[in-house]
Amino acid sequence: MAEGVARKLIKERALKNINVSSAGTIGGPGLKIFGDLEEVLKENDIKHGGHVSTPLTKELILASDLILVMEEHHKQSVLELAPEAKDRVHLLTEFAGEKPYEIPDPIGQPKEVYESSFKEIEGLVEKIFDRLGGVE
Repeated sequence: MAEGVARKLIKERALKNINVSSAGTIGGPGLKIFGDLEEVLKENDIKHGGHVSTPLTKELILASDLILVMEEHHKQSVLELAPEAKDRVHLLTEFAGEKPYEIPDPIGQPKEVYESSFKEIEGLVEKIFDRLGGVE
């Protein structure tokens, strides 16, 4: 969800030199978006372009300037793979300027939970982009 919102904002704001990607700490590669999540993304004009899951790797971490995670255990997974990334990994909420809290994965929950998570994530990603301004 956060990747989709970020991509939409990059396009809307005509920002350059910003690349976003998503990687998971559990689950295998190649899993597609389906069901309620696909509906919520479509309803919010987020194009996912056939997005499939990508496992988190040390190479991805080291190639990233900023790593935003939803839950503390995600942060720990990043640091287990690449402790040197400690200054670049943050909870999404914290980086958005909020008091740090976790956003639980809505997988398997009713559509309303996906919708609520989406709105929360969307607001936080917008705050980050507003805070960063016209990053080039």
